[in-house]
Amino acid sequence: MASNLQEVLQGQCVYCMHCLPCPEGLSIGWLIWLVDHARGGPTDAQRQEYAQFEKSASHCVQCGICLEHCPYGVDIMGKLEIAVALFE
Repeated sequence: MASNLQEVLQGQCVYCMHCLPCPEGLSIGWLIWLVDHARGGPTDAQRQEYAQFEKSASHCVQCGICLEHCPYGVDIMGKLEIAVALFE
């Protein structure tokens, strides 16, 4: 199983933070973590947590550097767009 773990997890964020550093200063992995935990709709606590990020997902300039570093092929920019829709 471990030999094909990367294949099994393809497209899923595992919050490994390989996407960092973001040139815009976004905490990409944590933003995606929050999106993934707000699937049923964000709670007040999740909204408060999002508000504490130094840079919100809307600061993404879609440079794609994070995609180059992601070993799992996560649609990072798509996840950040979901964060904007959920929390902003």
